[in-house]
Amino acid sequence: MSTMARTTQIKRKHMQIARFCRQYLQLEPVVDFPDGEYLCDAFVQETLYEQLFSQDIKNPAPVRYQLRVLKELVKRIEASIEDWDRHVSFCNCLSSVWPGIQ
Repeated sequence: MSTMARTTQIKRKHMQIARFCRQYLQLEPVVDFPDGEYLCDAFVQETLYEQLFSQDIKNPAPVRYQLRVLKELVKRIEASIEDWDRHVSFCNCLSSVWPGIQ
């Protein structure tokens, strides 16, 4: 992959993550989830957890909204995972917030 193509892919990934986070924080009824190729990335999973679902967030989204989005997000993460030993960061983070999530 060329340097330019790699840079474009990184920008696209950051744009998708940022858009999803903004939509979530604005409590949009329909959010654009990032592509599966990005969701299986452990760094992306940790970023989403820290920005949207961590217990350290001062003004979290309403619980029903969190659960609705989280259910679809976990479903999409699971569908994108090919190597479970390498890509399970998000569920590990969430188990500390909601012990019954797995």
